[in-house]
Amino acid sequence: MNKPSQNQFKQLHQRFRQLKCMKPSFIIIMIMLLCIINLHAQKTKGVNVKKDYFPDAGNWIHQSLKDSGIDSIKLQEAIHFAIEHEAKASKNMELSQAMSFGKEPFGEGTGPFSDRGDPTGVIVYKGYIVAEWGAPSRVDMTHSVTKSFLSTVVGLAVDEGLIKSAGALGTYFLSVFKNQFI
Repeated sequence: MNKPSQNQFKQLHQRFRQLKCMKPSFIIIMIMLLCIINLHAQKTKGVNVKKDYFPDAGNWIHQSLKDSGIDSIKLQEAIHFAIEHEAKASKNMELSQAMSFGKEPFGEGTGPFSDRGDPTGVIVYKGYIVAEWGAPSRVDMTHSVTKSFLSTVVGLAVDEGLIKSAGALGTYFLSVFKNQFI
């Protein structure tokens, strides 16, 4: 194997620094996912929790932590951790895009950019919103981590029988939104 040139070494070093910059947000998402899984696994002895509930579109119901059987202290600790460990990258998404992909082929941004907002989250347990913070209705750019998170959620939904298959889900959305993308 040939020794990398000074330019190749600089490029590798720059990519490593970019990955280090992305690490905190990935860790926060993974911690939140693990918290959700842990909350789902908690036993709800003596707590009256409705089964097989799924809200209608746009009609999400909030449920108290007491009624859901969730440990409020642990949940607040997880939320506090997520807020305190916000990504250190620039909130200026145009600058972030340029720093991450500006030297790549076709690395320039397409479309408008808006600044990244403050830490935000929603925790849904058994179909009920049990916690939310920040501005959940705000739209933020999420980039590549979206693929990992969404594929996990789809895999869990297929495993639970909530959707027939990932292919069926794709076919459904293509039929619903076909006029918006063509």
